[in-house]
This record gives sequence, structure tokens and C-alpha cells, in this order.
Amino acid sequence: MSRSDDFASLVMGMVPEEPKAFEPYVRHDPDGDCIEFIALPHAYRGERIDERVTALYSVENGELMGSLVKGVSKLLERNPGWLIELDDGKFRLSQLIRAAEASKENSTEPRRLTYKKLASLAEEHQIQAELAAH
Repeated sequence: MSRSDDFASLVMGMVPEEPKAFEPYVRHDPDGDCIEFIALPHAYRGERIDERVTALYSVENGELMGSLVKGVSKLLERNPGWLIELDDGKFRLSQLIRAAEASKENSTEPRRLTYKKLASLAEEHQIQAELAAH
């Protein structure tokens, strides 16, 4: 066996036999002060609801599949009572989405409906988030 065969064997040994199934995820970006939630393994397009929240829709089928919430630290400062912290320091993303909606005055019906769908999607997948330190 040659060195290149040994290397190829080593590298191939690191590759899992079966790919991992997609799992919904949430990610906090402290530098961008935002939280991103993705529920499906699809390419997506964003549709801005307002200056704080962007809804993410599947390019494949148009299904609502996630969100991007900006200005998280200011939102939490202005609405400290909205988040019920869980045992491990995490909170339900649906609570943050509801706090974002509540911070909007004169919200339109389509906007309220989208916020409601985003909160339901986060609840359906039992998404919890935590704020990462800088």
C-alpha cells in the first residue's frame, strides 16, 4: 500500500457512512446582535416583516421555514419580562418573537399573522436559544 492509499483510507475513515439527518437549529450572532432560526434543510429567501424581523421562506415550496431577529439585546432591554429563562440559561425563541411583535405599534394584520406563524414554528420545533458572549 502506498502513502497516498494510506492517506485516502485515513480521510475516508473520517467521513460518516450515512449523512446526519438535518435538525432545526438556532444561532446567536453577538457581533450582528441577531438570532437566526432555520427549521428546514432548504435554500431560502428572506422577506422583511419590519426593521427587526425577517421571515425565511423555502425557495423549493414557499413554506415558512425560519426567521432572523435583529437588535436582540435592545429588544431584551426594553422587554425584560417577556423571556422565561429555562434551567440551563436558554429561553424559548417563540417568546423573543412575541416580544418583537409586542414592541411594534400599529402592526398590520398580515404582519401579526406572520409573527404568529413564526412563533408557532419555533414552538413546533421546541427551539430554545441562548445569548452567546462576545
